[in-house]
Amino acid sequence: MSDPWDSTDLDGKAVIDPANIDTLDSLEQSVYIDKAAHKSDPYRYSALTSKALQYVQTLSGKEWSDFNRHDPGVTVLEQYCYGLTDLTYRANQPIENLLADPDGVTQYHAHGLYAPSEIYPSAAVTDSDFKRLFLDRLSDIEDIHFKPVNQSSADDAGAYTGLYRVHVKLTRQAMVAGLENQNLRMSDKIRQLFCQHRLLGEDIESIHYVEGIACEVVADVEVSESVVPSDLLAELYHQCAKVISPRAQFSDYQQKISAGMPLHKVFEGPAIYQGFLDVQGPSNDGPSTDGQVVDITTLTQVIQAISGVVSVEDISLVVDGQHYHDSVQLQDDRKTLYLKIPKDIALMRVTLKRNGKKIPFLMDNFKHRISSLRENNEHSGGGSYQYHRLVKRPQGLGLAHTAYHSIQHQFPNTYRLSDVSTGELGQRTRDEVRQFRTYLMFFDQIMANGIEHVQSIDQLLSINNNDRKQLGASFLDRTIINDVEMIYDFPESIAEKKINQITGYYEQTLQKRHQALDFLLAANGEQYAEESLRRFNYFYNAQEIEHELLRQKQRLLKNIVALNRDRGLGFNYLEKSLNTENTSGLHAQVSHRLGIRQVESRTLTVNFVRLGLKLVSDSSYRATSLDRTEPRFVQLDDIEQFKKLDFQIVSRELAQQSARKLGDLLPLVKDLLPFRHNQLSEKIFREGYELARYRIGSITSGADYQLAFQPLDDSPPYYLGSFPSLEQGIQSANALQKIILWLNRDSEGLHVVEHLLLRQAESLRFNGLSVDIPKEVFFYQQVTVVLPNWTVRFNDPEFKAYCEDSIISHCPAHILPNIYWVGYEVMFHFEVLHREWASLLKDPLSETKDRIESSKALADFMLLLFISDQLTHGLSWLGGRS
Repeated sequence: MSDPWDSTDLDGKAVIDPANIDTLDSLEQSVYIDKAAHKSDPYRYSALTSKALQYVQTLSGKEWSDFNRHDPGVTVLEQYCYGLTDLTYRANQPIENLLADPDGVTQYHAHGLYAPSEIYPSAAVTDSDFKRLFLDRLSDIEDIHFKPVNQSSADDAGAYTGLYRVHVKLTRQAMVAGLENQNLRMSDKIRQLFCQHRLLGEDIESIHYVEGIACEVVADVEVSESVVPSDLLAELYHQCAKVISPRAQFSDYQQKISAGMPLHKVFEGPAIYQGFLDVQGPSNDGPSTDGQVVDITTLTQVIQAISGVVSVEDISLVVDGQHYHDSVQLQDDRKTLYLKIPKDIALMRVTLKRNGKKIPFLMDNFKHRISSLRENNEHSGGGSYQYHRLVKRPQGLGLAHTAYHSIQHQFPNTYRLSDVSTGELGQRTRDEVRQFRTYLMFFDQIMANGIEHVQSIDQLLSINNNDRKQLGASFLDRTIINDVEMIYDFPESIAEKKINQITGYYEQTLQKRHQALDFLLAANGEQYAEESLRRFNYFYNAQEIEHELLRQKQRLLKNIVALNRDRGLGFNYLEKSLNTENTSGLHAQVSHRLGIRQVESRTLTVNFVRLGLKLVSDSSYRATSLDRTEPRFVQLDDIEQFKKLDFQIVSRELAQQSARKLGDLLPLVKDLLPFRHNQLSEKIFREGYELARYRIGSITSGADYQLAFQPLDDSPPYYLGSFPSLEQGIQSANALQKIILWLNRDSEGLHVVEHLLLRQAESLRFNGLSVDIPKEVFFYQQVTVVLPNWTVRFNDPEFKAYCEDSIISHCPAHILPNIYWVGYEVMFHFEVLHREWASLLKDPLSETKDRIESSKALADFMLLLFISDQLTHGLSWLGGRS
């Protein structure tokens, strides 16, 4: 190869020969500063000063025409531009540098940023998806198909939509194992994996296994001198086994990516960890109805392709003692051939020959070699760890957060800015210097805030940051500016508070954090309906609602990968669901979109039970004589007739002095009537979150204070209790208000029940009578969504409509959601039945009779809701409005 530097110019300097330019590709690139790029940088010092002077000329050209470099105004301008170069340098750092910690590690998840391997994968939807998923996760499966039950088929008449018949072909090793309970154990694994990835309204009806039939290869093989007999035999059996029992082959992800395959194609479908797997789905009827065919000619070609094989003679395949020399075809698709590997030398039916003479081999070496080939053939990939590192994410440099360096330190010594605290200056000069430094602090504050903005970008974009401190504002203390206390008219602590108040007014940290999270949501293709939730805000003041919405957005970003991937999934009924996040995708989506504080599946009435309360209607509460020894309900209209009586509204300022933890609140309300008699009116519950509803006053001129609750509709107030002092009454009112607020928020939630999972209850009962309802009316492709109507927000008709729209929009299009709003007692009864049913459903050891009875009880209860809704809305059982 010629030297690329073999030419010289007229001056004798080396030049590059264009013909040899390709040889330079391997040379290390020089690291240098691009002068051309620097000259075009609009934020370089010369560009900034030039632009600034243009503004000066435009704004004050008539008053200031004498331009001199030593002019103080020009000096200030130059120092300010010099300071801006530091700010622009920091601001123009790559985003990975700004988000990295001091060690250079970027916590992407902490900033709502996810890798392609997390964003692109979806749930398994098609037969091909499930096939790839099961081949990846269960090593004993060679092939699998999920055949939907076809109602149009005569064999499936009366079957349920959404059920699958699973056809499984085990590997040769699994078939050879021959354990009696092999299929049973594999069925458990299949059901467990299926339930982890089960779509809403779908389930397995039955699992069928393809019967394995052993076959043997018989052949005389002429080999060359150089082969190792045991190794060649192992390779022969390995290749023949692959022809007779072909397995889907995983390919390397990096090869696909390097070949230019788009990432959305690489990561399409469910996450497959062992490698890229491209499989074809079955025909419309699932696996082919034709039996397996093995061509003997193909076996011959495979053997002849092995290195060291000279020829193949007298080859046949033995099945059930019969020799096949052309091909083997099974007539039953429920059977499959697998190659029997001999375990003893006497059972070896392949003969190796050299020059027509049989040659010996070592059986132990044969076994070891074929085991090694089998292990190498099973592509191990790298598991989930390597899968999520296929695409390298940029890692930033750890930039140390340094404080702002004041431009006052850059001024020439003639300005005497550092001598203001010494006695070398006269009083007048000191005052002038102090005045000038105060003027410069305006510029200092702007640039210090700018640097703080840049250095807090990681906090601004954090989805874990719940700190309410102000971002983007810096206080200029003595570490930044010498003798700064001479400029402030207040002590430093007070000055800092005042400066932060001023900068906070303009910085609007909360608004910027909302904008940052909106940006991250938009980057993930999402938008949070905050205006709708502001409209239905019952629990927070103007400041609190913004922080609550911020928390909701952060929660959405933390769970956005799972929410989008699993939006169509049902819950895993083989695992515990109560008080866990084992919920359906519909449940999770709606909970996040509606701002429900607790998204896990839980009992909505349990908080009342724990507090010993029962929620009753207003009429029942008033009709019940709670305690005849208590005074009658306070009539505020009557009280106002007495000049000495002054029933006041409990103020929010006093409320803030009350205890905040539930354990601290309960002792303050134990003597109130609702807790003494274990009953709480729905009206008090729905309106008692407002402190303005509570009244307190004295009938006995300050000797005794009565606490009452005044409803919004100006109906007679409810007497709550008496107290020896005003302070105790106010404390009790505040405590009750906080408990009711907590109960309202924590009672929000929903239950999603898939009708298909209740299919064991085929005969339903209404008022004790058997009801013959067509299956398509109740069991097919439907879910029941049960929500409480007793909380203040869930009792709002407009919010109910908004909630129903959200359920319908996030429910899979082929699933019909039946939405029911129920009262406390109905919900309590439903949750008892639902909890028992879910517990029995997940327990494989539970009695079949118990599961059937539990399914019937829950289905019967849901039927009551169904028929009641049909009668209320005038609907026919076929689903149309009459």
